[in-house]
Amino acid sequence: MYRIGLDTVELKGEPFKILVEENQHVTTTEPLVKVDFDKIVACEKDPTVIVAFIEQAQINEITVQDKTVDHGEVCGEIKRT
Repeated sequence: MYRIGLDTVELKGEPFKILVEENQHVTTTEPLVKVDFDKIVACEKDPTVIVAFIEQAQINEITVQDKTVDHGEVCGEIKRT
């Protein structure tokens, strides 16, 4: 599960474009959503992205970059059981 932006409900979804359907099978290289982070910041909202893993039994190991990453860079890796 992921959350993009904090306290952004009042933006009514405007900075977000969902690229997949619910229950759609996706690959690791397929984008899920396009986000206009500049718009979020311009509206004085927090552009933080939160990723929550809700089924711990499926995860063997998680590594996360301890730095800011740019678009297209790997921010972490999940090894599944």
